[in-house]
Amino acid sequence: MEEIVIHRIDQDVEGFTFRVSVIDNTDRTVHNVSLGHDDYERFGLLSESPERFVEHCFEFLLRTFPRSRYLPSSKSARSPSTSQTSWKSFACE
Repeated sequence: MEEIVIHRIDQDVEGFTFRVSVIDNTDRTVHNVSLGHDDYERFGLLSESPERFVEHCFEFLLRTFPRSRYLPSSKSARSPSTSQTSWKSFACE
């Protein structure tokens, strides 16, 4: 089972930026994720934090689709791959 680790790296008038690591037994991928305030208000539960909302989205993706469909090719934990992800590209929209 994958572990999802989320760090908020920025917040401004447009929204939030997170660094999300998806870790399993042998692989780790790192994703820079943008979440606009308008999307958070529209799709998120206002009682949950933006971090928890992003975590729910990654849980949905991991549960619903093959990992290769939305995560880049995995690399070892020593040299993880990084991708830029916008909320608009999430399949859980």
